[in-house]
Amino acid sequence: MSSVAWNPAGTRIVSGSYDNTLRIWESRLDEAIPMWQAAPRRRLQQQQAAERYRLKEMIDALFEKHVFVESVLEALRTDPDLSDADRQEALQLAPAREIYLDPDDLNSRAWDLVDPDREDKDTDVAMALRLTRMGIKLAPEDSALRDTHAWALFANGLHDEALVESARALELADEADKDDYQGYLDRMRAMIAEARAASPTTDPAGDD
Repeated sequence: MSSVAWNPAGTRIVSGSYDNTLRIWESRLDEAIPMWQAAPRRRLQQQQAAERYRLKEMIDALFEKHVFVESVLEALRTDPDLSDADRQEALQLAPAREIYLDPDDLNSRAWDLVDPDREDKDTDVAMALRLTRMGIKLAPEDSALRDTHAWALFANGLHDEALVESARALELADEADKDDYQGYLDRMRAMIAEARAASPTTDPAGDD
């Protein structure tokens, strides 16, 4: 034997001999793996890695469309094009992929639904609230996300909670942005006062 080398995991050893032969050893078994077996193993590992990457890309695309893990899982369960093996692996992978959601994207989606100046008032404000709650889990100190969450609460009639959240956004805002956030809070207070004056029973029970 003239030389040896280990793989990064330390599980295999390659030895070279003066007779120009190579041997691959399983370090745990202390026995050589025939070269004709080693190559197929590598190909199988590469195929498995490629398949897992494909499944992760598919799951990420589903998160882009559905956002929430329960919706992604339902889409995987009902996809007729998935094999049983792929379905089971995808269902195991999906919950962990949720951490790759982008808080800025969630914020943008939610804001489009609750922007107080939006032309179309018939938007899915309940979805906006789910989006902002998910975003806050991922980025709890994001002032813009907190502000959007406040407007989502407002749009859902949760006025007192909205004021608390707007004040929290002001607290978290950068010093240079505090005047803007104070303006958002003042505007919300005025809109809530106007709504309550117009319909004293508008707020859900227990909101006051």
